[in-house]
Amino acid sequence: MMTVSENLPSVFDILGKQHETLFAILDAARDEKILATLLFETAPDTYQSLFEGLRAQKLIKVSPYLVQLSGQPQLLKTLIDTGWGNSWGIYLTCAQPFHQLLEHLRSLTMVTLEDGKKAFFRFYDLRVLRVFLKICSQEQGMEFFGSINSYWMEGKEATQLLQFTCKTGDVELKSFAVL
Repeated sequence: MMTVSENLPSVFDILGKQHETLFAILDAARDEKILATLLFETAPDTYQSLFEGLRAQKLIKVSPYLVQLSGQPQLLKTLIDTGWGNSWGIYLTCAQPFHQLLEHLRSLTMVTLEDGKKAFFRFYDLRVLRVFLKICSQEQGMEFFGSINSYWMEGKEATQLLQFTCKTGDVELKSFAVL
């Protein structure tokens, strides 16, 4: 007899079948295995820190990294097998080339607070992003998404895959039960 869970898709099945280019933003501060995985399992031109210059050099071990995953199914499988359920990062789909997407994401790492001070915005921490996307204004949603089609991440439980989209300024959330 087949159980309900045997009919559920895996995270790999859903993310691996995206029509637009699949990327991940991995938060190396979450686990030292993240940087090791990038160094040993990816081509150098398929990942880059969201930080630049001296900041990138000083924070190499704890930086957020944009990684292109399309065409790298084994890397996607490794990231899901090792990092899913551990808040390693977020996934996203976008038709923009890697370096244009990188520039957009870099523009989001700093925000201006109400008192005029600048602060880091750790949007690449999915625990932060899940909250932000649920409460952001239409203007913030449009700015944050830019040309990004979808943000994908684990829910509070690893058996939940969340997809956030923003077509008209309103951020929409879909939830998928996964293995």
